[in-house]
Formats: sequence, C-alpha cells, structure tokens
Amino acid sequence: MTRDIHRWLLLFGLALLAACGETSPTPPRPVVLLGIDGGSWNAIRDLWDRGELPNLARLAERGVSAQLQPVANASPVIWTSIATGVEPSRHGIRGFTVRTPSGEVPVSSVDRRVPAIWNMASSAGRRVALLGWWASWPAETVNGIVVSDRFFREGKDRFYPPDLDPTLLIESSRPDEGAETANSVVTRGDRLMASIGPQLASEGFDLLMIYLRTVDIESHHYWKYFRPQGFESEVDEASLQRLGSRVPDAYAEVDATLGALIARAGPDTNFFVLSDHGFQAAKGERYRIQLHLDRVLEHLGLLVRDNDKIDPVRSVARTWSSPPFTRTKLIRFHPFERPGYEEWPDDPDLTRRQLEAALKEITYEDGSPAFRFRNLKATERSRGADMVVIVRYQGVSPDLYLDGERIPGAIGQVEEISGTHSKSTEGIFIAAGPDIDPSADLVKIHSLDITPTLLYALGLPVADDFDGRARTEIFQAQFRERFPLRTLPTWGVLEARDSPDSQSDEALLEELRALGYLD
Repeated sequence: MTRDIHRWLLLFGLALLAACGETSPTPPRPVVLLGIDGGSWNAIRDLWDRGELPNLARLAERGVSAQLQPVANASPVIWTSIATGVEPSRHGIRGFTVRTPSGEVPVSSVDRRVPAIWNMASSAGRRVALLGWWASWPAETVNGIVVSDRFFREGKDRFYPPDLDPTLLIESSRPDEGAETANSVVTRGDRLMASIGPQLASEGFDLLMIYLRTVDIESHHYWKYFRPQGFESEVDEASLQRLGSRVPDAYAEVDATLGALIARAGPDTNFFVLSDHGFQAAKGERYRIQLHLDRVLEHLGLLVRDNDKIDPVRSVARTWSSPPFTRTKLIRFHPFERPGYEEWPDDPDLTRRQLEAALKEITYEDGSPAFRFRNLKATERSRGADMVVIVRYQGVSPDLYLDGERIPGAIGQVEEISGTHSKSTEGIFIAAGPDIDPSADLVKIHSLDITPTLLYALGLPVADDFDGRARTEIFQAQFRERFPLRTLPTWGVLEARDSPDSQSDEALLEELRALGYLD
C-alpha cells in the first residue's frame, strides 16, 4: 500500500508541477541540511568562546544565523513540522506516541498524514537522501535513499531501496571502546548517519538531510556539568572534571560531521544547519532512576518467589507493565491472571491501603519518602493495573531503606536530568552557501518556514496551504531573479496507513519515560 500511495503522490505532484510550468533550464544547486536535536545557541556560543566547533563557526561567519522558533515542545512533532511546513493538527504527529488498538506506541512514518519534503522533492524528480530523521521508520519509497531512525532497532523496513546494503558501514558507527554515552543505540545510529552522509554528499543528490540526536540526550543528562552557572546548588569540582566534557564532546562530533559534509559536498552546495529547540537548566530535581519495585515488594514480604519465579498464591502484589526506568509504576494485586475482569482481590481497596502504608515506610538515605501515590487513570486500569506508585525525586540516593536497613538491589542506577526545554526554548538556524546572502536581515525563523524555504532553494513551488512561508530574503538577489517564487495549491495528503509490527516499541517507550517525556 505504501508504494501505491507514493505512486499516486508522484503522479499528483508531477501534474501540479506541469501546471505550474517547471521551465528552469538548470536546477538550483544541491542542498544539504544537518539537523541537530537540542542544538542550543547558548551552548554553541560558549564553545565558540573556547575556540571549539570550528566548522560551525566558519559556516556561520559566511552565512546567516537566526533563532528557530519551535512549533511545539516534543521533538518528533517539531521535526515533522520542519519536514512538512504544516501545523501538528494537520500532519498528524502530536507527541512521542500514538494510540493504537494494542496500546500506546512510538510515532512512525505511517502516522504522518501529509507528504514530507523528501516526498515532494522525489515527486519532482529530484534525488534525495534521508538519514536518521525522527519518525522515518518504516522507510518510505523515495527517488533516492532512506536510512531510517530505527536502523539498529528493527528487523525490516529499516532502509530504502530494499537492496541497499549499508551494513559495511556499521562497524564505523560503533561507540569507541570505553567511551561513555547516555544511550549507546542513539550514539551508534548517529555515527552511522555521520559516516554515510559525507559519502553521499558527493554523489549528486539534490537534497541530503541528516538528523543527529546525541546532543539532545547528553544535554538532558549533563547540562548541569557543562553550564553549572544556571543552577542554584553548587556542582562539586570532581563531578565537573568527570562529566563536564560530555555535552561538548557531543557537539564536537556534530561539528566533525559538518566538516566532513562540507569537504565532500564542495563549494557548489547550499548548507542549512538547524535544531528543533535549545536547552536550559532544569528547575528542581529530576532523575533517571532504575528502580526495581518488585524487589521492594519482596523485601516487604508482599511478593514471594519460588526458584526465582513469582509465587502467584503467596504473593499479594507485583509490578505490572513497568520497566525499571519508568517513574510511574503500575501494580497489580493477586490474583494476577484474570480473564477479563471476572476475578478481583477480595477487597482491593483494603489491599491498596495496606500497600500504601507499607510503601510509605520506604525512604532514601536521608529519610525522604521514596514514593507517592495517585488515583488510577482509565487507561492504566484498562492495561490491568490496580494501583499507581510514583517515584519521588527529593532526596534521591543510590539505595532505598526500610527502618534504616538498606534494601539490596532496589536501585540499580541513578542519573540526574539537569537539562530541559519548552516550546519557548528556541533552536538554532544557520544557512550558508553560494546562493545565501550573508548580509540578510534574519533574526528569527519559524520551524514551519523550513520546508517552504528548502523547496525554494531547490527551485520547486511552495504550496499555498503551507502554514509556514519561504524566507526568500536570505537568498542572493541573483538567485531570486533567476528563480522567482512559484506556488501551487497543495502538495497533497497521504492516505491512512496501518501501524507496522515493531520489535522496538517497548524499548523506545522506556527511553522516553526515562527522559520524562512520558508518564
């Protein structure tokens, strides 16, 4: 069905282009876009002051720079608006997940209801290469290449065309031996895209788009050690020495990728570098805590094991659909197996009160309570939960305690989340190249303006129904004279598509919960 949709889109787009009169004797110069998730001006300028990120600095010096205004707070929503030129209400991706008959799943390419710029450019006969873009799995049919964001997570539909074999490049994407990363799968994916991108930059693609995520992940975890001046509590010197390079190192890898792209693409290329949002210091305490609630219940005598298996008869309660890094823990009471909801505990309210009383006695090392409680939501009850327990952040320590006694193995890992962002935390925008006017007066650009501006850079018409506009003022006068802005009514829509079977949904959901994006 996906092939039929894109065949329709191709014919529709070509008909519209013919109606608009595509008469340019030669197409404009190629475009390379580098997307940095979480790229922040305050971080970049700090690093420039240290003499770092030379490739970004040189690109900005010979081009135009501005703040990028996000359309939302959630990264997949912003990146989809960047790639489509329309509001989330129209492109259909409104958060990190979508609801399906089988429950919440991470967003994917089938959830997008309108064509992205790689579809538009493909329908006009332009060659495109898309690498790592958020929600690009399953890989779509394009006039070129797609390596999806789930290349290392899924077993099928990871790339297009199906006979593409990027496996020879996988070894170069492995994290260095002994190197610390907040998320090895993300780092490995970024390094694969950073390896493939420069190789494709000299192969005649009209539009090359690369998305890198590691800066966002590292900034969430280690912003405090990079820019400690934004925090009330003082950061100890030992932690600064140990963790202070984490964010700069992530930016350095992005800068190296940009340098390789520039070197391979050559001078006859227009470059765009942008991010979905910036970063700022998080207020209050936020953590990524690997907490095994079943071990707490076992320590309290409420969960009993027999040869490492839960004894369903002697156990009172167990965690339910709650991975260790999830802050919101769901609990199910005995009996655990219930066809439908015919069998419930004799007195679930009494069991709930007893559990709350027992868990209120669990503390961190300084005596701060480890848990709080709230009422079940309808969605949680539909998933089979009887009770909700929330992990508290205040006073977090490496261990949990009951009456001053340590509970072995209850906490496996604690990481602080010190960097955050909102809809008002603006991202970055840099454009430079032979067709970009470095004297252009551009202070701010909206995420909805990116696709119209890229289409204009490619000499393609801009849709009247876009929510953003082409920022033609950043282009040289000679380019604007040669390629006057053309429009067409619409680039169309995509038909509804079924969510594919995924082997990585739960792992992705756990990552999003750990970063505080999901309950």
